[in-house]
Amino acid sequence: MIRNSKLKTYLHWITFLLIAVTYASIELRGLFPKGGNMYAFIKQTHYNSGVLVCILMLVRLCFISQQKKAIRSKNPTIIKKFNGILLKVLYIIFLITPLTGIAIMLFGSKYWDLLYFKNIPFIYNNSDIKNTLKQTHELIANSGYFAIFIHSCISMLLYLNYRKQENTLDK
Repeated sequence: MIRNSKLKTYLHWITFLLIAVTYASIELRGLFPKGGNMYAFIKQTHYNSGVLVCILMLVRLCFISQQKKAIRSKNPTIIKKFNGILLKVLYIIFLITPLTGIAIMLFGSKYWDLLYFKNIPFIYNNSDIKNTLKQTHELIANSGYFAIFIHSCISMLLYLNYRKQENTLDK
C-alpha cells in the first residue's frame, strides 16, 4: 500500500471536491432557463472551478516532482501498475480539459470572468475552431467520468486489501 503525506492527501481531496463541483455545475446548468441569473452563476461556477482544477493539478505535479518516493508495499501487482497508469491519464485529462475550456471562451470572443476578474477576448471569433474545441472538451470530460470511476474502484479494492492485511490481490 502506498503511504502518502498529509499534504498530498489534502490536495487529492480538494482536487476531488473541485472536480465534483465542476461536473455538477455543468450538469445542473440545464435545470435553469438560459439567460437567467442562476444559469449565469452556475456557468461561472463551472468556469472558475475548472480553472482552479487545472491550477491545483499543476501544484500537485510540482509537489510530486519535489517529493520523495512514497513507501510502497513489497508486492506490486498488475492492478497497482494499472492504477498508476490511470493516475497519469487523470492528470492529463484534468490539465487538458480546463485548457480546452479556456480556448473555447477565447475563440468564442466572449467576455467572461475568471475568478471574478474580467477577461477580454483577444482572439477573433472562429466558430469552426470553437466547435472543434467544444467537442474535444466534452469528449475528454466525459472520458473523465469513466476514468474517475475506474480509479475509485481500484483504489477501494487496494484499500480494502490493505485494511484486511490479506494478499487477495496476489493470489
